[in-house]
Amino acid sequence: MEKRAVGKSLKARWKKSLSKLSLKQFARKLLKDDDVMAQQWFAHKSPTWHQEAKDLRLKNKGARISMEKNATKMSRRKIKGGGSSSSSSSGSK
Repeated sequence: MEKRAVGKSLKARWKKSLSKLSLKQFARKLLKDDDVMAQQWFAHKSPTWHQEAKDLRLKNKGARISMEKNATKMSRRKIKGGGSSSSSSSGSK
């Protein structure tokens, strides 16, 4: 089961139970009963998972910045029209 689906499934079970507990308290209660879905939900909420996601964002940030810089440079560059470069004058008298 995918990590996002675990959260949605757990939330659906929480809503069906009509419990006055918060979602987190409900998950803790299930965790005491050795519920696999609650274990996966808490694993998904762990600081380790958040650190992995942060590292991935930082890794991709450099590539994104360089792409944006390149796009800016290209948009500022003047486009030369129609003439060929070999027919330009060499400046001789």
